[in-house]
Amino acid sequence: MNCPHRKRCHKKTIIVCKPKRKKKVVIVKKKIVKVSCPPPTVNVTPIPGPQGPQGLPGAQGPQGPAGGISSFAFLCSTEAQTIAAAPTPGGQGGAVSFNGSVISATAITFAPPSSIVINENGFYKITYEVFPTQGNNAFGLFFDPDAAGPAPATLVLCSNYGTGAGNNPYPGQVIVQLTAGGVLTLNRIDNTGTLTLQNAIGGGTPTVSASLSIEKLA
Repeated sequence: MNCPHRKRCHKKTIIVCKPKRKKKVVIVKKKIVKVSCPPPTVNVTPIPGPQGPQGLPGAQGPQGPAGGISSFAFLCSTEAQTIAAAPTPGGQGGAVSFNGSVISATAITFAPPSSIVINENGFYKITYEVFPTQGNNAFGLFFDPDAAGPAPATLVLCSNYGTGAGNNPYPGQVIVQLTAGGVLTLNRIDNTGTLTLQNAIGGGTPTVSASLSIEKLA
């Protein structure tokens, strides 16, 4: 290099530096959003555990009602008796009389010679037997719901039995619902003439001419 003024020249080195880049700062803002979600449904099959020990016995309960038949009566007749015919077939003829009885009942009272008084509402089983002389005849039970009141006695349904030959005993039976205060009788229901209930067979051996038993079932 030539210096025109002859001054001492110095070599000068110029270093050009790249400008510094400004550091970029990124600010991240987080926003919290509350979201309500339904609880998940979880199906769990329970597994039974082992059986526990047996507990102590409980206290004794009250005594139940007594079983069996609580009210019953048995009636019989050892006498021969003539029974009046019914005014019409199926009507109420003469009543059978009884001169013997065994009664263990609060529901039933016997009013001699023919009436059975019902003291309690309920279902009753009634059986009877008669020993008529030869000929057509029939008997049935009649129930008067108010005794001496205005209501008439009526034939108890399915209590009517009979024979076309006679001279042999035959039975009758029925289960019926009866009301307290009523009166029950056993009556002839045919109109075929004179009829006697026998108290003996040939040779004079004594027999029962008629019998009746009644039991309160419920």
